[in-house]
Amino acid sequence: GARTTIASPDALLHGNATIEQILAHAAAAPASLAAPLDADPAFALGHAAKGLMLLTLARRELIADAAGELAIARRLATETTVTPREGCYIGALAVWLARRPDLAAVHLDEAMALDNRDVLAAKLVHAIRFMIGDLTGLLASARAHVAAYGTASLHGGYLLGCLAFATEEN
Repeated sequence: GARTTIASPDALLHGNATIEQILAHAAAAPASLAAPLDADPAFALGHAAKGLMLLTLARRELIADAAGELAIARRLATETTVTPREGCYIGALAVWLARRPDLAAVHLDEAMALDNRDVLAAKLVHAIRFMIGDLTGLLASARAHVAAYGTASLHGGYLLGCLAFATEEN
């Protein structure tokens, strides 16, 4: 439901399916990242999100791939008009690659604030804050995301799971 510049209905379907798989920690999630970009190679947010997801794997050999996704997303953002929310993803990837994952989480919190239906941003913030050991921020973000999105919505259960995990970690 979040507004995006994705051009292809097929890409949107693939993108939504990928988000579902990421939220559920499905084994197929990494492989499904290619489907929305194959359907719409000019989807800047898709490239930025792919780069962010590569960084969440915390593998040094994937940094160059994430940087490549940033270059593509930036080029596409100059060729088309991206939404402010999409710009948050691009900014998040840029600062994380500059070794500031804490600021990446801030950018993604901003994306969620721009559109509270952006559960991918919420999930990425959750992962980043956990990875950097920001347990206070982890709990604050999870609470804010649950409050903004609600629990009766389609993905409310996933956000409640993030909140439960953050509460346990604290």
